[in-house]
Amino acid sequence: MLLWGLANIFIGIFCIVFVSKLWERTEWRVNRKYGGKLHQTGIFLFLSLLLLLSIILFDVLLAYIFHYTMLNTFFVTSFVLLVIHIFGPYYSSHMVNEERVFIKYAIKFSENETVTIFKLPLTPFLLASIGIVFITVVLTFGAM
Repeated sequence: MLLWGLANIFIGIFCIVFVSKLWERTEWRVNRKYGGKLHQTGIFLFLSLLLLLSIILFDVLLAYIFHYTMLNTFFVTSFVLLVIHIFGPYYSSHMVNEERVFIKYAIKFSENETVTIFKLPLTPFLLASIGIVFITVVLTFGAM
């Protein structure tokens, strides 16, 4: 049982790295192929739509294989995607601020240390995540 759990962890890490590299390669190819032909906003929206469709396809496949309901699958996916996208930058800026305050008061290094604020960058991943949340809300109200 322990070996099966460790195997699942390594498979999960492999899948995350594989999807990350696949997305990086896809974004590079789209930018190389359409970079001079389309406006940057068009490329951004195309990548967002591509990511949204791939997430929907993944959700449908997951719901079909494991016999989950579509509404539950979309809800869990939208929750996980927003948690990943929002908590990463939030806690990153929080840790940098804690480090700067510690250096300022404990070590007395510098007087003009700036504090970084939390900014949520608009990326195709965020736009696709918001699209999944919107689809989940529509499906929830449609199921009532």
